[in-house]
Amino acid sequence: MPTTLDQETIAEVLPGSWRVGATNIVDWLDGDRRDPVFRFEVSETTPLAISEEQEFTSPEGKSRLITIQSEWVDGVFRSKGRGILKSGASRWRLGGMSEDRSVLVIRVATVRGGQDGLLVLVRSDAASGELRSMIATRSDEFGLGPEDFASLSWLDLSASGGF
Repeated sequence: MPTTLDQETIAEVLPGSWRVGATNIVDWLDGDRRDPVFRFEVSETTPLAISEEQEFTSPEGKSRLITIQSEWVDGVFRSKGRGILKSGASRWRLGGMSEDRSVLVIRVATVRGGQDGLLVLVRSDAASGELRSMIATRSDEFGLGPEDFASLSWLDLSASGGF
């Protein structure tokens, strides 16, 4: 059974730095965005608003940063990007998380151009473990069905000290 994720729980769990452990979103798999780190911060509590930074390395070795503002509306976050994402908008929600709150699944739905998909995020300071088998054996806690799990590509987190 998936974990219930209300505004208060999300505001408590989401802040901090996260690495991408698995995804089915091409932007994070095609090599154009390497070594991604997601950082979340609560900017407002009522209604919940989240500031998000996506930092990654370009194929040329340059550090890139995308900043996104998201607001909680009717059980989902509505995002507005800045910079290269200015015209893009998306909706996302947490599909579930591990009991220790070190792994979570985000479901993304784009509004204009882009790819809907899943992100499995691992807290940057999480202890090593076997991410894929943990998600497979507890997929219901993460709100993942068999098709969702089968669609994921798994990233190697061992270089950055994690899973």
